[in-house]
Amino acid sequence: MFKLYDVVKSKKEISEDIPIDTTGTVVMVYDEFTPIAYEVEFVNNEMETINVVTVEEEDIRSDSSDL
Repeated sequence: MFKLYDVVKSKKEISEDIPIDTTGTVVMVYDEFTPIAYEVEFVNNEMETINVVTVEEEDIRSDSSDL
């Protein structure tokens, strides 16, 4: 389970503007749902927001460069 403000990477293409390995930050955790869902703000290499989308845990992974 991810926590609020965890830095993550997309495991798959979420949308045309969010390809695999796009960096994002968890900005909301919907733990009342099954499966748990996350609102993630994805950014580009300049740290500008691309989009904020709701994803499931299987769509994202921890960003190991943040450890």
